[in-house]
Amino acid sequence: MSKGTEIFFEVEPCAVTGGYVARWDAPGGGGITTQGDSFGELDIMIADAVAGYFEADQRPRSVRLHFSQDPILAPADHIFASSPFLLE
Repeated sequence: MSKGTEIFFEVEPCAVTGGYVARWDAPGGGGITTQGDSFGELDIMIADAVAGYFEADQRPRSVRLHFSQDPILAPADHIFASSPFLLE
């Protein structure tokens, strides 16, 4: 892989842990699979896995995440229940 290349991780929810699994398949075979219980943890785990997989002079310039499902950050009723703009 030449320096300056982007790589894309496919991210999907993990039904077993409730967290997220991220996968990147290397063009020549192999790749990286990692997981995290939250977006923050997943970000750390991906950065660590990329640093361990690639030599320093071959690391991609950026890593993009593609979500197989749109993540839900908070249930809507939780957001609106605390909104000061609600009319009663």
